[in-house]
Amino acid sequence: MTHLRRIASVAAALLLAGCIPQTASVPAAPPTIAPTATPTVEPTPAPTATPAPSPTPVPLGTGPLRTSGATLVDAGGQEVRLTGVNWSGLETSAFAPIGLGSRKVDDMLDQIVAAGFNTVRLPYSNQLLQPGTRPSTLNFSLNPQLRGLTGLQLLDYVVEGAGRRGLRVILDRHRPTAEGQSDLWYTAAVSEKRWIEDWVMLAGHYRGSAAVIGADLSNEPHGAATWGDDNVATDWRLAAERAGNAILEVNPDWLIIVEGVQSVGGNTYWWG
Repeated sequence: MTHLRRIASVAAALLLAGCIPQTASVPAAPPTIAPTATPTVEPTPAPTATPAPSPTPVPLGTGPLRTSGATLVDAGGQEVRLTGVNWSGLETSAFAPIGLGSRKVDDMLDQIVAAGFNTVRLPYSNQLLQPGTRPSTLNFSLNPQLRGLTGLQLLDYVVEGAGRRGLRVILDRHRPTAEGQSDLWYTAAVSEKRWIEDWVMLAGHYRGSAAVIGADLSNEPHGAATWGDDNVATDWRLAAERAGNAILEVNPDWLIIVEGVQSVGGNTYWWG
């Protein structure tokens, strides 16, 4: 019973005592006042953290992509953000994307989509494009549709599968041959002429494909590679212009990707 309620009860008793005739002179016993219970203090609930809003991905866009300053835009001028994964293997002596010895190619493409990526970069070597090249390390029990394919045909299968899932593809000339990386874009085994011819072939081969969006001309030029010194044998800037212009004559919708070199103006950086 609260303090105010006790006062009200006592006042009511006194009021009734004064108004009702008394039949006995026995004095009324004083009222017994029960002790006030100690109120229970409820703990204040901990505030609930407001979850951070998930970032809204920039849509992939439709049609050919192009640059607008430092921004990629689609055919309608809307900003596009490429979120990509590198799927190595075609540039190696296996001539096949890594993982196809133990998994299905379509399952791996599905995983790329499920992980939230919208672009796949496919490294390859010029050796992959030779007619006699045959992929190895493939599990044909899991991937029977890949049996008997050449290197280029396997690349076609991956590109087509990526396109069906809405993925975009960037082709990366990673190495001249499967033996390993080179300083320059050409070697004794793969001349600059062949390097450009292979790019022109791929540009024509995939012309009209909504999946393939660009050419990464040569991966990580370094060592002897220079920039802007007009040395035809080593100036990567000039070589990239030659290859890029030849590609765009055949496929003007492609993005041309030019990586930097290791040393410029006396400053040296890690090229990997």
